[in-house]
This record gives sequence, C-alpha cells and structure tokens, in this order.
Amino acid sequence: MKSSAAWRIGRARRRLDSARYQLLRLWISVYEAQDRADHGPSMHVKRLMLRIQQDMQQLDDLETYLKQQEAHQ
Repeated sequence: MKSSAAWRIGRARRRLDSARYQLLRLWISVYEAQDRADHGPSMHVKRLMLRIQQDMQQLDDLETYLKQQEAHQ
C-alpha cells in the first residue's frame, strides 16, 4: 500500500514539475512578446499573465499538499 501511494505521489510530483515548466515557458513567451510590442501590454495580455500567476499559485499549493502527504507516509 505504501509503495503504491509513494508511486502516485512521485507521479504527481513529476506532472507538477512538468506543468510548472510549461507555465514558466508560457510566461516568458508572453513577457518577451509584450516587451517587443511598441505599445504597453493589452488588457488580454494582462489577464493572461494574471491567469498564469494564479495557476502557478495553485501549483505551489499542490506541491505543499504533496509534501504533507509524503510526510504522512
């Protein structure tokens, strides 16, 4: 039972790392595109960057949860 739970936590951690990496790449792409624009960021870009920040916070919360689950094993 413990090995199964540890495997699931490990898999969740790998997926979390992958999602964090993808969000970071998206953030960088949006930031670079905004930086190249002649005008300031549009409202759409601001909303997208806010959404990315919220998703990153959710990933941080999930990581905290996974650490708690690992501690209980």
